[in-house]
Amino acid sequence: MSDWDKDEFMSQWDKKYVSTNLKPGARQYGKDFFLGLHAELITSHPGLQDVAYTLIAAACCAVGRADAVGRFFDDITVDATPEESERIFLRLREAVTIIFPYLGMPTCIPACYGMIGVIQRKGQSFASTKVLRKLTVTEEDTRKGSELRAKIYSGGYLIAKANEEVFELYESHLVVATAITALGATR
Repeated sequence: MSDWDKDEFMSQWDKKYVSTNLKPGARQYGKDFFLGLHAELITSHPGLQDVAYTLIAAACCAVGRADAVGRFFDDITVDATPEESERIFLRLREAVTIIFPYLGMPTCIPACYGMIGVIQRKGQSFASTKVLRKLTVTEEDTRKGSELRAKIYSGGYLIAKANEEVFELYESHLVVATAITALGATR
């Protein structure tokens, strides 16, 4: 990872796009804390290997610290090949996509810009440009959304496409549940 405070591009990107609305006195991102949390999730629950980082990102967004997501992405992909980074990027992007209806787009924007900044620095080959959703909703999409809504109450189109190509159903449930729980919801 590039130390964002010492990297001129990342420092300026962060100030302009990522941490713009961070409250004064907010705690600084802690690389060791986030990497340790990620390792603890994987160690204590090996089945979370491919979803642990998305849960951390969802929780960060939900508690108003989406600014940490880009730095976390940078840290977990520091030694990644372009292909590995692309996969992680896609899963993080889809995690943000399926939680924003619950959290609100403005809450999630710093996560998006943080990840974009990392890709601007590393290069496009470290991101996924895979398009999962069409610009228009088709009859087939409506049918799939209705079927899925019957199973999990809401989320519809966004979650259905993520489940088809990125997440297992239980993984998307964990991502959404993490975001809602981190918001402080009790039911």
